[in-house]
Amino acid sequence: MVKRRISLKDIGQELGVSISTVSRGLKNHPDISKELTAKIKALAEVYKYSPNPMAMGLLKQRAKMIGVIIPDLVTHFFSSVISGIEEVAEANGYFVIVSSSNESCRKEREIFRI
Repeated sequence: MVKRRISLKDIGQELGVSISTVSRGLKNHPDISKELTAKIKALAEVYKYSPNPMAMGLLKQRAKMIGVIIPDLVTHFFSSVISGIEEVAEANGYFVIVSSSNESCRKEREIFRI
């Protein structure tokens, strides 16, 4: 059974506040009282809340994702290249999505389209 991710909405409903209040509380916004901020952060910790990078990307219209298409996953060369890409991407706040085309032009076009 897959466990559902906790959301700002879930935290807000439990505390009786809006999603934006929860978001501001997690960011220590001065308009949110210290008491409420503490409650929000405590509940977020209990539920192990972490922001969803995909949702944040959609919200900000900036996904911070890099797609890499390689001909195959078996070659040591490509695994080394992917490791380097991931290291630099992660250091700069990006996520890497890797897909293998199995040396098929048709599949590369389809992956690129997606």
